[in-house]
Amino acid sequence: MTYLASGLSGGIWHPNAISGMSFYSMPLTNPSATYTFFNPDGIIILGYGVSKASPTASYSYLAYSAMRDLEATFYANDISYQVLKENDFCEGDVLFLAEIVGLHPSHPDRITWWINGTEYLPAKALDNWNKYFSADTYEIRMDVIFDNYETASKTGTLVIKSCNQSAAFFANNVLHSELKDTTFCNKNVNFRAEIEGLHPTASDSIMWYINDVFETSETTWSKPFENGTYEIKLVVHYDNDTYATLIGTLKVQALWIKIRNVRY
Repeated sequence: MTYLASGLSGGIWHPNAISGMSFYSMPLTNPSATYTFFNPDGIIILGYGVSKASPTASYSYLAYSAMRDLEATFYANDISYQVLKENDFCEGDVLFLAEIVGLHPSHPDRITWWINGTEYLPAKALDNWNKYFSADTYEIRMDVIFDNYETASKTGTLVIKSCNQSAAFFANNVLHSELKDTTFCNKNVNFRAEIEGLHPTASDSIMWYINDVFETSETTWSKPFENGTYEIKLVVHYDNDTYATLIGTLKVQALWIKIRNVRY
């Protein structure tokens, strides 16, 4: 027997928001014909009829049943969306890859990607794409329309850190590693920290110490010193929760010059 296959026609799709599913109703107009339905991914068929003897009586039966396996997931640099928040990424390009079973073949919104609630249009309908991300936290959402018009939404939190970390400090424009070879003749000393990859929110992101006594958390600050030698320490908390400690030896020897009045 040879079947002439054709798409469903003459019926109506009915979405069911509560169940998250939908069904298609189609009248069988030829009472003497045999109808064969097939779908390589599975389908549920429920027959429904009205009694010829009693028009008010009706019946239904399960003609065939097979559930579709509709699944959708996505990965960022091979990390599942479900565990993105536990895996920090460095600044740079992030590659996204969607794996979807039963994707709608032609719907214009079959795949849409969203970054912090705004659709990222360059990735529309794409199952793989990449984008440069700077240090911050991003909500990534993928919305999917399946070929039976069901929908799914998957969301992951992408955490981007600055992996370029460096720190230095200066006292009156002298680098901390060179302080031990410098003696300051002015008691007033200006300090400045230059840091890349600093933790943006931690309360201990910058900690200055003088002889192991906490002084300030400012990036730049000034202080008058009495003559003597001091250990200046800067502790830096980077955004990947690592720390760096920089130490410089500050020597202050302010010279007083006394000028004697001489009368001629």
